[in-house]
Amino acid sequence: MSTYPNYHDGRRALVTGAASGIGREAAIKFAQAGAHVLAVDINADGLAALAAEVDGIEPVPCDLSDYDAIAELPTDVDILVNVAGIQTVSPI
Repeated sequence: MSTYPNYHDGRRALVTGAASGIGREAAIKFAQAGAHVLAVDINADGLAALAAEVDGIEPVPCDLSDYDAIAELPTDVDILVNVAGIQTVSPI
């Protein structure tokens, strides 16, 4: 049972970077609020684990640096949350 009002019942949300961090939490919150979440990330295993844990999440593995792969993503969405990113930490 969700502890969040179903503000997004019937809506589709596409969340990038959904396998971890902020993207993962955003995907969970949208699903808890009633949205069908298309969880996008290059990490297919992380997406599968997320989808197994939370109802309403559909894993969509995709490398967002591949323009052809991006063209294959679903476009029938009501909400877009673009969180994907790569961080490189190194000395200046």
